[in-house]
Amino acid sequence: MDEQAFRNIGSTLEGITTHTATASFITGSFSYTPDQMRAIITDFLDLARSYEHSLNTARYMATVEAPGLDYASESHAVAARAMGEDYLRSIENSRQYCLAQAQKFQDTLDDYLGLEHRNVAQLNQAGPQNDQAGPVSGV
Repeated sequence: MDEQAFRNIGSTLEGITTHTATASFITGSFSYTPDQMRAIITDFLDLARSYEHSLNTARYMATVEAPGLDYASESHAVAARAMGEDYLRSIENSRQYCLAQAQKFQDTLDDYLGLEHRNVAQLNQAGPQNDQAGPVSGV
């Protein structure tokens, strides 16, 4: 996981909440500017790319072979493959979560700007370079 991308999401979200005190409880509200939303989308997509890189490098864990022909070697390899497959599922779940969060922010941004919803996974594949709806350069 790319810790820098994770920190970027946290720093982007910092300071965007406001709290108003009332007599018996505290209410909160969130407000994002379009640029903040684009930054959050970009950060989630960067983190998803980091998970994808981890998936590619971790695939070896799920295909490990026994070093010898004895029973113990094979049983260790079976256990290692099972752990590798669990790890791959965990990374894929995290990647999917990041993509889902990026999509939610993209949908909200599109609604705010009065545009049709677009798929964040396809933002780099088509559309004009100066498009104001989604993340810009590097996404």
